[in-house]
Amino acid sequence: MTVQLVPSRGGSRGLAYQVASDSIPPHLLSAPKASQLATSPGGDTQLPYAASGTKAAQLTPVVAKVIGPNFQRGERWRRAVVGDSRLTEWKLGIILPILDGTAPRSAERTEAIQAAASAAARDHLGRPLSRSLSTRTIRAWLQGYQAKGVKALWRKAPANAGKHRVHLSRQWDRAMRSAGQTEEQIAETAGAITHDIRRLWRSGVESWQGVQRLALPEAVRLTRRAGVDLPEVALRSICRVPRRRIEAESLHRQVHTKDRDAGRFAATMEPRIRRDRSHIQPGDCVAADVHHVDLYVRRADGTLCTPKMVAWYDLATNRAFISIFVMKKGEMIRTEHVIASFADMCADSRFGVPKSVYCDNGGEYNWLDAAEPLMQLLENAPQFWAGIGASAAWTGLHRAKPYNPQAKVIETFFATFKKTACSLLPGYIGGDRMKKKTEQQGRDPVPYPGTEEQAINAIKAIVDYYHTGEQAGHLNGTSPNDRFAAFVREGWQSTVLDQTAIGYILAKPEVRVLKPGGTFSLDNTTYRADALMIRAGSERDSSVLLRRPAFGDRERVAVFTEHDEFLCIAEPDKQTRFDDIAGAKEQAREAKEHRKQIGVLRSAAPAIDLEQRAAEVVELHGPMAQPEIGARASADPSITEAARAARAGTHRRRDVAERKAAELAEGAALRARLADISEERLAG
Repeated sequence: MTVQLVPSRGGSRGLAYQVASDSIPPHLLSAPKASQLATSPGGDTQLPYAASGTKAAQLTPVVAKVIGPNFQRGERWRRAVVGDSRLTEWKLGIILPILDGTAPRSAERTEAIQAAASAAARDHLGRPLSRSLSTRTIRAWLQGYQAKGVKALWRKAPANAGKHRVHLSRQWDRAMRSAGQTEEQIAETAGAITHDIRRLWRSGVESWQGVQRLALPEAVRLTRRAGVDLPEVALRSICRVPRRRIEAESLHRQVHTKDRDAGRFAATMEPRIRRDRSHIQPGDCVAADVHHVDLYVRRADGTLCTPKMVAWYDLATNRAFISIFVMKKGEMIRTEHVIASFADMCADSRFGVPKSVYCDNGGEYNWLDAAEPLMQLLENAPQFWAGIGASAAWTGLHRAKPYNPQAKVIETFFATFKKTACSLLPGYIGGDRMKKKTEQQGRDPVPYPGTEEQAINAIKAIVDYYHTGEQAGHLNGTSPNDRFAAFVREGWQSTVLDQTAIGYILAKPEVRVLKPGGTFSLDNTTYRADALMIRAGSERDSSVLLRRPAFGDRERVAVFTEHDEFLCIAEPDKQTRFDDIAGAKEQAREAKEHRKQIGVLRSAAPAIDLEQRAAEVVELHGPMAQPEIGARASADPSITEAARAARAGTHRRRDVAERKAAELAEGAALRARLADISEERLAG
């Protein structure tokens, strides 16, 4: 009959037999309770191993494979009987194909055992084994299975299974029981000692040995209080807490680490999320940092140094754009070095202008705080930034949390670059500068055999070598160059900026008031431009916004209105000697230019007759409304009478003047008629 052994609530040692209904002899089916014997849960009448050609008659008649239709993966049976069922199933999966397909003591079986050992080491319950599986172990499984069946593959229960558990140590437990303590009292005292161990870990003890020594006084005190009366030496011996008991509570040390060692806690304990970078395009996210190169280089003055690297790490392709600087003794990387490196990257078509920058809190990156509003300037002044068109690319600046190097993804590049590329160069001193790698003990490291320029070119060349190496993670086994080439084939294009424009973009804006002649002062230097002469002296237009390039030619200052409208480029005003005729010529030229600008303004806007325009305004709005007089008021009647008399006198004077004017006009007309009559008579 086809039989299998399955876990059960009843039966010997928690196991029961299952018999396939189609394998039961017919004469047994008529026996009483035959229907109960012929059950197969789920209706599965064929065991899993039958497909390999194994017949039930050739198997061990007592037991078959410990798996059936009612088996749930991960279900644990009683360890005292079967141990770990998943481990037993894994062992059966190795030895059953060997038993089915090979003969004992044959070359085929030897080859099958060797192949099974190699395959089993790669897949042990879903993960590889920490060490290889030997063929001797598989042979032992085969012999045990053939002799005892599946029980030979079970993990044995401990020899002391079912006895008293060990609370602290066997010696201490025996002493406590001898003192008449119950199991509950022993467990309570052991719990108090365990609590003291947790407090010691929490307080910052570094090692289990230290905890063991410091826990001894409290353990002795609690044991004496429980009634154990032993000599001092013997009591100290039994109260020494075993190492495994101490290390089992070491988790409580994390509290001390969190409170007293923030750096270690952040590096080794703080949980961190995983971020997917597969959707990022080149230039979307660029990480920036300054790092020293672990390479000894000899300066021009003969001293040794390690070059400084300004790196820009593209998170989409793991490519790095670097700038190498050999600094003078005592000098460090400054803002102008980082700005120059950023300009070089933006001008390189393989990288271009990044959409966002991730950097730390170093002072050399403070200039990036001004990058976002200045990038918006590209939209506001297209006539100056013609042909750049990169303003829409900028999405912001992101800074890492202080004292949080684990958040800086560029550290991965530095570590990989040191290990796989920089270590290939002569003069490499390793990551620990206090333990420099030397060719001979007791001597200084040998520097790179070349000049500063040659060393810089060598470092850049080794970065190109780094770009050809295959990497895991989101690159999925491809190199940074291959990843970037795939983006290029898909149509990715870079946006580049002219270095001169970048210098103005990253400049710090300053406001100045123009002086006569279109001049202004900046850092104790006087600048001028012909286009500014016409704006000097104007109350509204004399204030200008200046931007001096952050690097490069800093003598050419860009001048804008206060509304960010580009005006001109100003240069330092040249000063001439008092007796030099060139100064007079320049004065005449500037005056002529100023008159020319005035003439342009005059022709562009002819003058207007303001008197006539004022009359037009009055006509447009109409005369003032004239109301009717409702009453006349006066404080004194005599004053009113005097005012009436004065008005009457005014009217009389006006009548006399009008009469005299009429008489004069009449006399003039008479004289004119007489003259006409005289001329007619003379002509006749």
